[in-house]
Amino acid sequence: MTFDYEAWLKTAQDRLETLYQQKTAIENEISALEHGIKGFAPLVNQPSLWFGPEAGITDAVRAVLKTDPSRIFTATEVRNELVKRGILLRQQNPMATIHQVLARLVSKGTAKIFTYEPGRNCYKWAGESEEPTDKARTDNARKPPDLSRFPMPKLTEAIRSIFAAASPNDVFTPRQIHDGLLRSGFPTQNRQNFLLSVNIVLKRLVEQQVLEVVGDLPFGGGFRRSATTS
Repeated sequence: MTFDYEAWLKTAQDRLETLYQQKTAIENEISALEHGIKGFAPLVNQPSLWFGPEAGITDAVRAVLKTDPSRIFTATEVRNELVKRGILLRQQNPMATIHQVLARLVSKGTAKIFTYEPGRNCYKWAGESEEPTDKARTDNARKPPDLSRFPMPKLTEAIRSIFAAASPNDVFTPRQIHDGLLRSGFPTQNRQNFLLSVNIVLKRLVEQQVLEVVGDLPFGGGFRRSATTS
């Protein structure tokens, strides 16, 4: 009986491929465990850093920035901190939600932006503000907003000037208008409802045919100068 070298070689190659796959899986598990141990070890001695799965996303993001006020975070680093501290990110697009929360904290003065590149902004704790907790926000959801503190005629002129200085085809979302006004120092004493005021003015300008809607609001749409005023 002769030795079947070809069959042995095929069996050996298949076995080697299996072992390589197992080696990769083991190395990946080792790396994941090392990162997990590194991340969770501080929580053993500082249980107050653990949020748990029931914490609200806004309060949790705010706490991440506040517990390390000298650190500058990217949105991805904020997400990683949330996961390490027990937050279950059940949203369909967690990163989009985190970006929205960070933008809201910036608009309320709770956080600062350190770069102004789309998708690459960095954030840092700015100090205490009147940012409501998730529970307070829910409790107050049915209360009518107080818009009396906003100088609406002045806000209207400011928004009109933004579009007047832009190219006819430039499209702006309400959030871009809102953030631009705040960065330019537009006076407001009540930031909580400022975005609502911006939306109200934009709606009026559309009704006056000064602006027109582009795309599908509120899902990715925006506003630009009306063809009749360009």
